[in-house]
Amino acid sequence: MIQLESILVGTDLTVHCDSVLQSAASLARQSGAELHVVHVASEWDRDDDQPRDALDAQIRRVLPNDPPTTVEVRYDRPFHGILVHAADVHADLVVLGPTRSAPLVSRVQATTAERIVRSAEVPCLVVRSPITGAVNRYGVVLDGAVSDRGLIDLLADWSPRLGPAPDVTLVDPVPSESPDGIDPTDPIQLRAEHALPTHVSLSRARVDGSDPVDALTEWARIASKQWLVVTTSARAGMNRIWKGSRAARLIHEAPCSVLLVPSTFWRRAPIELGRVAVAVGPEDRDGAPRRWIEDRVAHARESMKLIPVDDHPEIVEAAWSARADLIVVDDDRGSGDSKSPLNPNLEAILEKTPVPVLVLRDLPEGPIEHVLVAVDTGELWYEKFGWARRLNERFGTRITVFHAVDLALKSRVRRTPGGEFVSGMSTWMKDDVERTVLPAMRAWLWERVRLAELPEDAVDVKVSLTDPWYAIPTLALTCGADLVVAAVHSAPGPDPAPLSPVARAVLTGGSYSVLGVVDRERAVARANEDRRTEVERLES
Repeated sequence: MIQLESILVGTDLTVHCDSVLQSAASLARQSGAELHVVHVASEWDRDDDQPRDALDAQIRRVLPNDPPTTVEVRYDRPFHGILVHAADVHADLVVLGPTRSAPLVSRVQATTAERIVRSAEVPCLVVRSPITGAVNRYGVVLDGAVSDRGLIDLLADWSPRLGPAPDVTLVDPVPSESPDGIDPTDPIQLRAEHALPTHVSLSRARVDGSDPVDALTEWARIASKQWLVVTTSARAGMNRIWKGSRAARLIHEAPCSVLLVPSTFWRRAPIELGRVAVAVGPEDRDGAPRRWIEDRVAHARESMKLIPVDDHPEIVEAAWSARADLIVVDDDRGSGDSKSPLNPNLEAILEKTPVPVLVLRDLPEGPIEHVLVAVDTGELWYEKFGWARRLNERFGTRITVFHAVDLALKSRVRRTPGGEFVSGMSTWMKDDVERTVLPAMRAWLWERVRLAELPEDAVDVKVSLTDPWYAIPTLALTCGADLVVAAVHSAPGPDPAPLSPVARAVLTGGSYSVLGVVDRERAVARANEDRRTEVERLES
């Protein structure tokens, strides 16, 4: 379930935000969520009571019958203060007023909503039309990319809570087919048909026009939609100035409210684990790994199917053909052996695989009791935490979450809990790293824990300035982890893709087992490639 338990609304204290406050209160009332109100004032007003008095007066005037759970004044830059407060109140939705900047100005300087959604892990609703009752008319703007999945998952969970008889229209603003004749948005429609409740009315629309944003806004006006739902991945630098931002223009021009969903939101979908490809023979290590696997499956709370692939020369291809969610292999590395090179066959599997790989080594007598999750600031933390949650749900596994802070030029860190990400190198001259960055990144990890819905009493969070290639294996041995969860590849790439330095260090650094997580987008790309091949075969 995608949470909607806490709504944060920002106000600039003007009458323009009266309808924004009323809309947020209406959404909180319909969904049963807590309502939090924040005003971000200038640092110069810290000793002035006027911002607080004005906010209290606005609340009394606008929400006399819907008292918020909390009302707060922060002293900061508007976008940064809202980000920080969203983290403090565990907001699942941030509600904002429309931008009053001209589109050309917003190309140079991003709007508050855009700057928030760049760093926020939750959707942002920009209110252009007051919400006074049920919300049930949605226009979902498709890109034909995997990020469209997040829009469908969100609506499948939220739309029944916000109004009866939801009416969802999937809108393709740039109708086109790939060279092989396959419409890239077709899989999203199939996903919507399966994911949305049966009482949701689902339709499809295509809008034509030389300017997609103009076409979308005109379509939304004619179709009388209440919300346009769109993913956003903000452009930066000259790319932003030259091409602009579709989200910025929709916020400024759309005739209805716009729900901006982070492009990574689709990754919050649960990890599937129904089919396991086992590349472990019954005779390997006297059959101990195979018996351990079969015992784990027998005691699993949900049924899993084991698919033997140990006799196939191409293990990855066999597992993919069987639609496996996980590949299990055995690597007989002795206890304390950290000097042997990586098995070439294992390395080939990891470089080629589009699905996660569980590398078994020193096996515990029972289920895995302690897992170490190595997290960086990339997008794959969703997948890593998803697997940790699976293990905790099925076996009561304890979880240590670890992040090695990187202060290099291209790295991303936070200076303030809940704030935006900045370059790691920029902290050397401006910050006491141990006083600012380490607590902020520790708070960031706890945010991930909450978003992944991990039980906090089963989680320990650790942050270090030590290089990850050394710190992760060392911590795994120190804390007695049975399993280390780490990303196999350092960045999305072609199939095959080389192992990341961290993955190589983890795989050669100890006798613990390793769950090598891959970008789920690789699996989507592989499935699309298979589909194209099948179309070509049928046409020929």
